[in-house]
This record gives sequence, C-alpha cells and structure tokens, in this order.
Amino acid sequence: MLGSYGLVSVAIACAAWASLATWYVHDPSLNNATRAAPRNVLGGWGAVVADLTIQSLGLASIILFLPLAAWGWHLVFRTTPNRRRLRFLAWPTAVILLAAALAALPQPKSWPLPNGLGGIFGDFFMAGAHVIGPFLPDAAVSFVAGLAFLVIGTMLLLFACGTSTSRLIALWAPRSGAAGEWANAWLGGAMHYVMHTGAKLRRTRDQARGNGRDEYRQPEHGDRRQNDRRRVLQGNRSTGRRYDRAEDGRADADNDGQHHQLDA
Repeated sequence: MLGSYGLVSVAIACAAWASLATWYVHDPSLNNATRAAPRNVLGGWGAVVADLTIQSLGLASIILFLPLAAWGWHLVFRTTPNRRRLRFLAWPTAVILLAAALAALPQPKSWPLPNGLGGIFGDFFMAGAHVIGPFLPDAAVSFVAGLAFLVIGTMLLLFACGTSTSRLIALWAPRSGAAGEWANAWLGGAMHYVMHTGAKLRRTRDQARGNGRDEYRQPEHGDRRQNDRRRVLQGNRSTGRRYDRAEDGRADADNDGQHHQLDA
C-alpha cells in the first residue's frame, strides 16, 4: 500500500515538473484572460498551476516538488525517515529561502516576469534583508543575504527530503570508504588546479618581465649604435682634418722651395 502511494507521489511530482517545463507566459491563467489555446502539456490546469508557482516562487518552483518525489521514493522502498513533522515544516521553509537566494541574482533581460528570479516570495524576503542591513551597500547586502539563504535553504531542503550530503555521496559510491575517497579526490583536484593556475600566472609574469626588460634594453642598443656611428663620423672627420693639414704642409714646403730658388 505504501509503495503505491509512493508511486503516486513520484508521478505527481513528475507531472508538475512537466507543466513547469512547458510553461508559457501568455497561456491562459488566473491573471491572464485569453482565448488562446494553452501550450502547456497538461492543458489549462497545468498552465494555471505552472503560472501560480512561477509567479510566487520563480525558479524555486522547480525545487518545490523535489521533497514530494523524495518522499515517494522513501515510500516505495520503505525507508521513511523519522522526525516527519519537522521535515514537513522544513519543506516550505527551504523553498522560500532558496527563492530568496535566487532573488539576490541579477534579473536577466530574457526573464518575462516583473518580479525577480525568486518570484514574489523571494523579492519579499530579500527586501526584508535590505531593511535589516541599511548601513551596507545594496550589493553587499544582496550577496551576504543570498549566500546565507542559499546555505540554510539547501540544508533544510536535504533535511526535508530525508537525506544528507554524506548519504548522497554514498548513493553514488556505495563502497565503505567512498566518502573519504571522494573528499580526497576533490581536494587533490582542487590543489592541482591551484598549482596549475599559479604556474600559469608565474609564467605570464616572467614573460611580462622579460618583455619589459627587452623594451628597456632596446634603447640602450640604439644608443650604442648611435654612439658607434658618431665615433665613426668623428674618426672620418679627424682623418680628413689630418689629410688637409698634410696637404697644407706640403703646399707650404713647395712655396718655400720656390722662394729659395728665386732668391738664388
């Protein structure tokens, strides 16, 4: 009996996701009266449900039906967790907090709704965060509040689904030491990435320094070449002067010899 209830819960969640995936802003709904045929897979009711959830929660409406599917999974395999009331209370709280985290993101131009990515509830809670922190810039309040909403909302969502991070890791790697191995693998990959990035930055810095030194040395080579040219020109000039002086000396000697002959 519980297994059938679980299958029904999973089917309802999948149908809701199908209606959200085929949501169209101009479909007939409670706030859009039109005679056009709905494009939603589930017809008019699917269009209404999708429009209400997206208007209220934005993109967080996708997460709204995740605990329902998770509890259906638990019912099928008869692994229902304890503390059910707390988990059911954590369900809407997690969805609203994640909607507020999405409201902290900038609204793209392609977003067809006047509200942010977190819908009406997301904008409401983010506005409350801005009231609490009036002495900080708006960007800083959005970043800090969005990060806090994201962390707390994710933890509550996992709690509402009856799972945790370690269980998810064990689900993908069911061996005994899988969690530690995955953690070591992620840590090793992060260290490798940091070392590779540092090496690239050092190479780029060395290349920049080498180019700067070459640019600094080029004028020196140019000055040396100019000095060599000046020395050659000065040498040619001095040689020409010496040649002119020698010619003048010879001319004076010839004139003196002619004067002596005339006197004789």
